[in-house]
Amino acid sequence: MIDHQWAFYLSSAENPLLKLLEIIWTRLSYRFNITAAIFGDDLEMEGANPFLLANMVNISGIKAWNIHYEPMSKKSLEKSNGNMEWKPTKITDEQHHVIDYLAQYGKLRIDKLNEWMKSIGKQVDEMDFVAELVKTKLVGTTSSLELVLLTEQCECVCLPELGFYAADNKTGKLDRWIARHYPKNKSNNQEENT
Repeated sequence: MIDHQWAFYLSSAENPLLKLLEIIWTRLSYRFNITAAIFGDDLEMEGANPFLLANMVNISGIKAWNIHYEPMSKKSLEKSNGNMEWKPTKITDEQHHVIDYLAQYGKLRIDKLNEWMKSIGKQVDEMDFVAELVKTKLVGTTSSLELVLLTEQCECVCLPELGFYAADNKTGKLDRWIARHYPKNKSNNQEENT
């Protein structure tokens, strides 16, 4: 999502067959429960240009798609976006506290947030806190005003002097990122998994 819009059509000047293969492998891995090892360490994200973005709108009771075209120059489209290194999401102590709760219990009513925060001596503005938590793309809200995890195996780590980070670790990506960047921490078990 980019500013609450779904980037559903992207373009790139890089080899499209590699991107197509990744899509096919991803679909196969989910459909047939194939191990994520087929992707290698998967710590790079391929770059792309947003082309069409959409969001749902309700106009007089009729639901429809609002589609936005992202104008780009020919020069920008021809330029390689390059790959970016994947990294987990940096989170606050309060966000860690809630994600840990969701990992254990599955859901948390938004109006019970501050009640739960009392256990760590904190208080938050519920709406602002929820908005920031949703931006992590690890947590979502339900129609019954509850927080839920959007991942299958969300894990949090506390890295010395850096704070809390969180990511879906279903494929071991978080473990590989820690091993690559903090091998001493990994071997000495100095990080805290929750």
